[in-house]
Amino acid sequence: MNEFVQAPVAENVEHAISKIRNEDGGLEAGNVLRRFCEWAGEGACEQVCQLSVETTTSGEVAAILAKKACADLNLVHAFNELGLEPKDVLVVGVTANNVGFVDQLDDYDKLTQNPHGWRELPGFNAFFAREGEVDAIGRRLADCADINIEFTDSEGNTVFGFEHGTRTDMFGSSAYAFEKGGKKMSFTEYALSEAIDHYGADPSSINIKLAAAIKGHNFTKHFNSREQMEEHLPGWYDDGFVKNVSNPDWRPGDPLVADDTWEADTRGMILRDIHEAMNALAIPGFNLSTEGIIDPGDSRGVHSSHQFADTYGESRDLYITYIK
Repeated sequence: MNEFVQAPVAENVEHAISKIRNEDGGLEAGNVLRRFCEWAGEGACEQVCQLSVETTTSGEVAAILAKKACADLNLVHAFNELGLEPKDVLVVGVTANNVGFVDQLDDYDKLTQNPHGWRELPGFNAFFAREGEVDAIGRRLADCADINIEFTDSEGNTVFGFEHGTRTDMFGSSAYAFEKGGKKMSFTEYALSEAIDHYGADPSSINIKLAAAIKGHNFTKHFNSREQMEEHLPGWYDDGFVKNVSNPDWRPGDPLVADDTWEADTRGMILRDIHEAMNALAIPGFNLSTEGIIDPGDSRGVHSSHQFADTYGESRDLYITYIK
C-alpha cells in the first residue's frame, strides 16, 4: 500500500503512518484532523478528502464537505486500507501527559463513540491494550516523536501501545517532570514503568520501535532571553539538545539575540530518553528498532508537517499501532 509507511514492531504488532499525498502531489490517505478546514479555508477540504465517488453522489459530497466531516471519512478509508474494522479501533487524543490502559476505559471521562464506529478518548500521551481488547490504537500527529511498543503480560498475552513524544512531555534531565518511587524521570521511563507494573510484564519482553521523530533543522526557535528558552524547552540547553545555529559560539551568560535561530533536537532527546529508560528498566538494548525513522518535515508534503502549513494548512496524519 502506497498510502502508508509500515513496519513491524516485533512478532505480533505493526505500526503505520498515513500519507496525505504521494511523491507526485496526488492525494493518498488524506488529512485526518477535523479542524483543518477551519484553518485552511474554503475549498481546502476538497483537496485532502478521500471521498468514494462510487458510493457518494455530488450532493452528498457537498454536504460532507460543508460539515467538515472529510477527516473522519479519511480515517475510515485508512482503517479499511489497513484491514481494520473501525469498531475495533481506539483513537486517542494526545492532549495531556497521562498513561492509559484499555482495560480501564470505563474509568475514564470523555470516552465517546464515533458514528463511524470507533471509540475516541482525549488526554493521553501513552496508551496500552492487550490483544483482544482492541485491534488498534490510533492518534493524529504531525512532526512528533512516535514510539510503538510490544511486549507480553504476566500471562503471556500480547500487549501493544504507543508513546507520543512532544515538547510538552520532553524535558532536560534537570527539569524532569515525572516521578515514580521517589525518582525523577523522563516521560518515556514513566510510561514504560507504568505499563510494566500494570501488566506484570517482564522488561526483557519489551520491544520498542521509534517510527518518527523530527530533526533539529525542522524544529527551530527564537528566544528573547534565557528565561524564555528555559520556559519553552526546560533543561534542553544544559543537556545539549538545543543549539544556536546563527551564533555557534554563544555561551551561557551571553545576551540572547531575538533574531538568532536555535535548533531543538527532538530526535536526539527522545533517543536519549528511550536509551536511559531501557537501561533503568533492564530492557535489552537490541529490543529497540530505529530503522526507517521518518521526519515529516523532510517529506516535501507527503506527510503532514508544520513545515508546510503555509502551503497546505495544519493537517494531521494517522499514526496507528495494531495487531497484525
